[in-house]
Amino acid sequence: MQGTAPAGQGGRPAPGERPFHRALILLHSVLVMVWAALITPPCVLVYVALGALNLRARPERAIEWLWGGSIAAAAGVRLKVTGRERLARGASFVIMPNHRSWIDVPLLFRILAHRDTRWVGKKEIVSWPFFGWAFALSRHVVIDRGNRDAAVRAIRKAAGMTGDGVSVMIFPEGTRSTGRTLLPLKKGGFHLALETGLPILPVAVSGTERVLPKHGWTVRPGAVNVVFCEPVAPRGGAEALLELVAEVRQRLGAALERVEGPSFPAEEVA
Repeated sequence: MQGTAPAGQGGRPAPGERPFHRALILLHSVLVMVWAALITPPCVLVYVALGALNLRARPERAIEWLWGGSIAAAAGVRLKVTGRERLARGASFVIMPNHRSWIDVPLLFRILAHRDTRWVGKKEIVSWPFFGWAFALSRHVVIDRGNRDAAVRAIRKAAGMTGDGVSVMIFPEGTRSTGRTLLPLKKGGFHLALETGLPILPVAVSGTERVLPKHGWTVRPGAVNVVFCEPVAPRGGAEALLELVAEVRQRLGAALERVEGPSFPAEEVA
């Protein structure tokens, strides 16, 4: 079952939206973009410089919190986090959130800033001014989905970073979904979990599609629910891959359904 697109998607007015309210939304959207454009360059410079020092305490995580938190606050996100206790101190995970909006990125940077987390991102990110450059120059992992050998090397690089409290964060859908759909899950993160033996921590993110929908540019303040689900321990070898994918998808879908009702298509694996 396909989810419906949020009101006002793509910059279009929501049904029944008054012109004055529409003007306020447009002004708010511009201010959020201006703030993001102003805060990102200095954060990137400090972030890359601190990362280059390779300090054990990883002070650059404070920049992740500042950057992500300030953009989420400017956007008017009213955040509710459930299940944070599942992020056990000192434990390592393959963290897998669903992905509906660009705002997921600063929001998750803010939530996970207290942990040593290496993100896996597609190579297209590198071309983004400032953010992409910082991503490429830092301890995160860039993956080329169009080159299988390079993708395998990137996954192995990510695997070598884990352990001792270091986690890896990857969007298993591979791209943003539209509305409330849950796309088929790609296998790369699951191979990573099987190779490292790390538990997968599914994270259900609901509401960001209304704050900033895919293909949209208007930013609407709103409530966002983030649910850390029960971790899934990888079992067996490659033959257990499909079962692992199905279990993670089931936990993501169940958590999202508790928040917003059923809205997910049947496909499970990309």
